[in-house]
Amino acid sequence: MARTALAVAIALAVCGLAPRWTLAEDESEAASVQNQAPGNTSPVLDDARRRAGATSIQTKPRMQTVPLPPRHFVNLRVGASPTDGNARPTLCLETSPLPMLQPLAFEACGTGSGLLHNDPGGELAHFRAKWRVKNWRVQRHWLVLAPSAGFAELETGVDRPGFRVNPDRAAGGTAAGGPEASLSLAWFVSLGGDFEWLVDANAGMAYIPGAPRLQAPGNRAQPFATLSLGVGW
Repeated sequence: MARTALAVAIALAVCGLAPRWTLAEDESEAASVQNQAPGNTSPVLDDARRRAGATSIQTKPRMQTVPLPPRHFVNLRVGASPTDGNARPTLCLETSPLPMLQPLAFEACGTGSGLLHNDPGGELAHFRAKWRVKNWRVQRHWLVLAPSAGFAELETGVDRPGFRVNPDRAAGGTAAGGPEASLSLAWFVSLGGDFEWLVDANAGMAYIPGAPRLQAPGNRAQPFATLSLGVGW
């Protein structure tokens, strides 16, 4: 019987189950150490404390789940861009309506020409999709990096209905469109109640094939930058 018990113990040790007994002994020994008076110290107690500390370190999870930044159902921002020459502020409306695709958002930025006003002057309006690829969190603050792609519309006069890639100068073309790509860095601050204060810095490049054919000709390559701030929910 003793040989059988010894064989079973050896088999369990080979299978990796014996350390569990050692762990249980360490835990009981650590519990007894905690019950000792603070002034009582000895080499045995010190060794038990070290073993208990090593066990607790080994059992800690190595990976931690990092929560995603707040998903804005909608946010509205006001800012400025050097590509807008009609003395109007830049307005940005961003929405993320799909909970299953939380990093994805859609954004439109411009001065509202043709919708909020009909002032002449240059404007580069943006309509794009954004994808959050990286975020950093410090207490109630977030930094979010997001590339985006979409299309832009260059306007050099009074906005007219429609979207034109190849305008006709003879017909009084004042707007042309084309693809764009950009990168934005946003800073979120929680205000409580599912509201956040945010600042967004965006820079990129648009390619407008019909820009040279406008009444006020422009370059096909249109670099841009926008700084805006607002509130999201």
